[in-house]
Amino acid sequence: MPQVEINDEIMEAKLGEPLLTVARRNAAHIGFGCDGNGLCTMCECRVLEGGDQLSPLNKAEQAWLPDARVADGYRLACQASVRGKGPIRVMTRAEELRRQLGALLNPPEGTTSADQLRPLLTNVVMINWEHLGRWPFAVVLQHER
Repeated sequence: MPQVEINDEIMEAKLGEPLLTVARRNAAHIGFGCDGNGLCTMCECRVLEGGDQLSPLNKAEQAWLPDARVADGYRLACQASVRGKGPIRVMTRAEELRRQLGALLNPPEGTTSADQLRPLLTNVVMINWEHLGRWPFAVVLQHER
């Protein structure tokens, strides 16, 4: 049975199972609003290892994820399914933002809250800016789907 590491926790997965299903079954910190239909992008996650063990990018991901985020390893957990038995490591967007907020409130040694504010704000602004910019195009593509 394949293993998937989501937010630094190892979980059992089934071949063909979407990452969102694995995360939800194991109470991982992941957002979701459209119940796995690839519409809300709340389940966006960064694949840190094992992208080749996942299904290829599909039309929903191509519609919603900007090329720069795809190049950085981001996928929609509701659309990316386990296809291989090799290791897969994922960090959810919700967890990434939680950790950035935690670093802002309790800065790591040698840093200040001001040092931590910029990465958090940049992440939040870029996520929303990039997704809003794709909204009209993505809606048309999703409607065709």
